[in-house]
Amino acid sequence: MTRLALLLVLISVAGLQLTSQALTFEVVSVKSNTSALGPLSLRSRPDGGFTATNVTLGILLGQAFPQSTQDMVGLPEWAASARFDVNANAPTGVGNVTPEQRRAMLQAMLADRFKLATHYETREVPAYDLVVARSDGKLGPQLTTSDIDCAARAAAQRAAADAARAAGQPPPAPPPPPTASPADRPPPCTMRSMTNRFDGHMTMASLAMALRGMAGRVVVDKTGLTGYYTLVLESASTAPGLGAPPGSAATTTELPSVFTAVQEQLGLRLVSSRAPVEVLVIDRIERPTPD
Repeated sequence: MTRLALLLVLISVAGLQLTSQALTFEVVSVKSNTSALGPLSLRSRPDGGFTATNVTLGILLGQAFPQSTQDMVGLPEWAASARFDVNANAPTGVGNVTPEQRRAMLQAMLADRFKLATHYETREVPAYDLVVARSDGKLGPQLTTSDIDCAARAAAQRAAADAARAAGQPPPAPPPPPTASPADRPPPCTMRSMTNRFDGHMTMASLAMALRGMAGRVVVDKTGLTGYYTLVLESASTAPGLGAPPGSAATTTELPSVFTAVQEQLGLRLVSSRAPVEVLVIDRIERPTPD
């Protein structure tokens, strides 16, 4: 390869990298939504754009950053109440973007329209350790081992989709979503959450993440259990997504608190502890500028 050709290749590669790193939405509309508690929707469009209807700032931040809002510090009160409609168009011809690129585009949009400024800190926070309850390791009646490897299944699905694209064919259709009826179980490698019931097929790490919303703290998997499990967890709630700790006031149903349910139904325990967590600190954020 001649020096000129090599130089042109290097310039081309550098240009592509710069375009990827600097990718932003071309046209953005952000409007207040005053429809109270109407339906909300989120859509990552095939053309690289993003549409959100009747969403809070917290939901937008959850789309823009890998942290949940529980790992964000300094959110204003209106982050959970004010609602917005967002329509963001990517530059023409961008097409599908990676999750990392979309998060970067959303972060740039929030910085532009909401004046968002942030930094990260690691803080030690109250947590729960998820451990096996019995010394003999016996699990509860609603937690059973599974021989289905979801990671291997997902890898096979990605390989099939890549092969279809390489052959110029449409990718295989994704499996249908779980049904909403508690009378049956969701398909393997899926999870389902209803008012007082959480069930599905998952690892202990995934269970710990799901329990965080129910217990109100970070949950760290210290069970030592590997592989996949099927489970059904039925518990009462005193508030959306929060379980009642032991000794609290009576809940709205006769179901046990999430703490009791985890022990009696799954054979596990939630033990108070502390854990270091990387939090996103909101240094500055304002209500959006008008279109």
